[in-house]
Amino acid sequence: MASDRPEVSAFFSELHSGIFKPRGYSKLRRTFQKEEDSYAMAFQFQGSDWNSALSPWRFYLNAGLRFPDLPRRNPDRDFPTIHSWIRVGSTLSEWAEPHYEVVEEEQKLLVGKIAAVVEDCQRYFAANHELLRQKYALKAVSYLGYLDEALMKK
Repeated sequence: MASDRPEVSAFFSELHSGIFKPRGYSKLRRTFQKEEDSYAMAFQFQGSDWNSALSPWRFYLNAGLRFPDLPRRNPDRDFPTIHSWIRVGSTLSEWAEPHYEVVEEEQKLLVGKIAAVVEDCQRYFAANHELLRQKYALKAVSYLGYLDEALMKK
């Protein structure tokens, strides 16, 4: 389990105290959420199914939106309470990588990189949440198929 690894616990502690808490996010396990006026943003750190005690802890970063006036998805799996989400990639942030690895010696660098990714995603969601909400309300899709190339370039 990831929480049994001291470098992973230290990483999440630093993320919480250094990045997310100062920006107004709450934490539940490996998910950080922030309420805005008409939407909530969330970042989920998804551990790889292939993690082992012999290698660095690998994870993927997912970002999503929840709209308070819309009912929850049914079924509400993968990223609970979030209406639309996507694995953060280079389209959302120039700093994003396909996956990340927690290595004790490089922890501060990784936290800084995640901070840059979060900033980019926050800007994107602040600029596009209304359009994403309208599209989701028309046809609910649990995975952010609405973060298509054309929309991201706007």
